[in-house]
Amino acid sequence: MERTLTALYDQREAAMSAVDDLVAIGIPRANITIVALPEPGEAAAAGPYGAEHEEPSIWETMSDAISNVFASEDDKRVYEEGISEGGATVIARVDESKVGQAFDILDSYDPVDLGEREGV
Repeated sequence: MERTLTALYDQREAAMSAVDDLVAIGIPRANITIVALPEPGEAAAAGPYGAEHEEPSIWETMSDAISNVFASEDDKRVYEEGISEGGATVIARVDESKVGQAFDILDSYDPVDLGEREGV
């Protein structure tokens, strides 16, 4: 059985490092998505690092990815704001046997504290 883990990072590099570490413990790259605004010269990031073409729009693509994971509108708002300010979200489908390791990896790169950010 798989669980979906998510983490929002203020720094895109932290998200990319987390992805590398998740892959290193055996989580398939195809099970991991980074949602971030494009860097100059690339399309919206919608895969491990890969750029996807921009159909229909960057914000619609990111909003769909975020909406599919979050039930709370407050969480969704925090994730969207973080991404709009240059951060990145990691969404990983993880086998139950690796959830603890994966959580520790995501946590080791100093993700945003959603509760604290929602209160701002």
